[in-house]
Amino acid sequence: MQRWKGLHLNQSGDKNVRSNKSSKRGSPYLRKTLFNIMGIYLKCAPQDEPVFQFLDRKRSEGKPFYVYMTAASNKFLRRYYAKVRDYLATLENPPPVDMDSTGLKANV
Repeated sequence: MQRWKGLHLNQSGDKNVRSNKSSKRGSPYLRKTLFNIMGIYLKCAPQDEPVFQFLDRKRSEGKPFYVYMTAASNKFLRRYYAKVRDYLATLENPPPVDMDSTGLKANV
């Protein structure tokens, strides 16, 4: 899922790299949307929201802009996916998915 999002960085631990290219794999539209969402989090600053708390902590640690925005985008997507998964698990008869409209192949 990381590559589809195109949001993984080649950074680990305390390694301090000044210029490290991010991946250009994945959907540029999703990347732009996620960065817009993170921008809204920064403008609204909801103190009780875990994604904003994470974003603000990384920013206060002095991380570069792209690093903390990418990390917060990843956290947002993990939380969003978990909420959707939990919601779909509560449905007794989930609606069928029209695989033709998704562009994906059906597993048969």
